[in-house]
Order: sequence, then C-alpha cells, then structure tokens
Amino acid sequence: MLRRKRALGFTLLELLIVVIIIGILATIAVPGFVRFTRRARAADGQNMVGAIMTGLQVYYLERARYTNVTTELDMTIPTSDTFIFTITSGASPAVVQARGRSGTGAEGLTVIGTLQSSGARSITVLGL
Repeated sequence: MLRRKRALGFTLLELLIVVIIIGILATIAVPGFVRFTRRARAADGQNMVGAIMTGLQVYYLERARYTNVTTELDMTIPTSDTFIFTITSGASPAVVQARGRSGTGAEGLTVIGTLQSSGARSITVLGL
C-alpha cells in the first residue's frame, strides 16, 4: 500500500486569513499610536515652554520687565527639532509660543504659555 506524504506548509487560504487579521489589528493600533505620540510631543512642548517661562520670570524679578530676546535670559534655552519657539512680551503678559515643525509629527500642535507680572502662569495646548 502506497502512503501519500502530507504536504508541508500553509495553504493560500490560511495565509490570506492571517494577512486579514494583521490588517484589522493594524487599523485598530495605528491611530492609537499616532494619538499617543502627539500627546507625548505636546508634553515635551509644555515642558520646554515652562522652562522658558521660568527664565522669563527670573528675568522679570531682576529687571522689572520682560524680554523678547532669548539670549538675554540667564539660562540655556531648550532646543528642539520638534518645535519653533517665539517670545512676545510687553509690560505684561509675556507669551511663549511653541509651534510644531512640519515633518516631525507635531504639525498643527501649538503650545502657548502666558506669564503675568503677578507670577500667574498658564499653559495651553492646541491641536491635540
């Protein structure tokens, strides 16, 4: 009696089912991952804006005015490949803005920090 050897490997149908399952899992996971990374980038921007605001507050306590020039602050300004920072100040309030650079995953993110001469501060994130 001749015995047939069973073919080793997977059938096309089994491979197709696996590919479909992976595709379904990817459509569920990828948007969540993108949201997570945007929130992480926003938190990074908040930390950097907070650091610049602290430097502005020290500058204000020493000179009774704010500055728009980051080199006048007695601190190392955080550098970022993700955000572009601007400082706008008059008498009060001082506004520190971090805009997300294009191509970094932070496009459309804006972090705005407001610092009053009384010391009150607020940080707002737009674009999440």
